[in-house]
Amino acid sequence: MKVYRLLPTLFILASALSACSGEAYPAPTATLAPPTATPMPPTATPVPPSATPVPPTATPIPPTATAVPEPTQPSLGVGEIADFKVTQDGDFLVIAFTFGGTPGDYNANHILIDADQSAKTGFQVGEIGAEFLFENAGIFSYNGDGKSWSWNEVQAPELEFEPGSNSVSWKILRATLGLDKVQAADFIAQLVNKNWDAVGTTPKLTVEFK
Repeated sequence: MKVYRLLPTLFILASALSACSGEAYPAPTATLAPPTATPMPPTATPVPPSATPVPPTATPIPPTATAVPEPTQPSLGVGEIADFKVTQDGDFLVIAFTFGGTPGDYNANHILIDADQSAKTGFQVGEIGAEFLFENAGIFSYNGDGKSWSWNEVQAPELEFEPGSNSVSWKILRATLGLDKVQAADFIAQLVNKNWDAVGTTPKLTVEFK
């Protein structure tokens, strides 16, 4: 019969299919590539230096200026006068000068005052006619003929006389000499040596009063 002929064939096919279905196949051997690392941005923002540069606290000191020496006044010789001046201190006059040598070189320090600014009146000396004379701590008024040495002492208890080692000064009320009634007067300073000779006579100094 045809049925019996088909059985062996079917049996062979079934065996073949069974063998195929039971064969094991190896797993895929492809190696997986590692994940690509994406560069990560820095997590910390760079911090700028926290310390601000501090300027120097000490103020630069300028170079010390070299002191310029004051001109040295030449030494005065015996019989020489310098710094002769007359200044007004309220109602008073202050008269002063410096001199060369020592006080022992002189018998007297003189100030001659022309109160009316006329050389025709008073004792004639230099360019003036002096009505008054200061001789050390004394004051005198003139009573001669213009050439003779003739003086009367004037009482002036308020007179201040200050001799020094190389200077001398006087302070007196203007009114004592009548100088409170005039606008100006002329003055001369003079040194008198040990022989009573006049030395170191200055030119006249004109002083205007305030």
